[in-house]
Amino acid sequence: MQASKVADRLAKIKLDEIWTSPLKRALQTTKIINEYQKVPVVQDDELREIKTPTQFVGQNKSGPHVTQAAKTFLDRRSVDPYFQFEDSEPYVDAIARTQKVLQKLTQKADQVDEKFSLGVVTHGLMLNTILLSIIMPKKIDPADMLQSRHKMWQQNTSISVVSIFKGEWRIYTIGDFATYKIIHLVE
Repeated sequence: MQASKVADRLAKIKLDEIWTSPLKRALQTTKIINEYQKVPVVQDDELREIKTPTQFVGQNKSGPHVTQAAKTFLDRRSVDPYFQFEDSEPYVDAIARTQKVLQKLTQKADQVDEKFSLGVVTHGLMLNTILLSIIMPKKIDPADMLQSRHKMWQQNTSISVVSIFKGEWRIYTIGDFATYKIIHLVE
């Protein structure tokens, strides 16, 4: 239902391409949005959400059924940005991945005209890290990322609008509720 509302709202905006995380939820949202847009879709593994240990995937963050190990992981990760458990991804690696995403987006902006609009479907923590990297280029560290989780809360299906002009990123909206994440590229 949320993805349908987003797609309806985005139908009024002409996208030229959509980049998406390859994770199931993002792909489902992208499919619904693209029913209106009918544009090329590019899956990019760099847009995936920060990796949780495989043994905890699908577990709710609270409730009586959550294992003590999962609670310990979540508690520790919420205060230690360098913490890694089993095959999880520490925040420092997610920041490096975000830098790659911004490089790809900058390269794309260099290749298209100023009216090109690119929709990016990603996940909350990845979106926060992208936005934080725009606000604090070359200065972001894992502790900043950890803080952003609590200060720049993104609702599911919200739109954030940014642009790039002459190599400079600008943020116009963050977390416009009941819509989705979109990045406009303008050079």
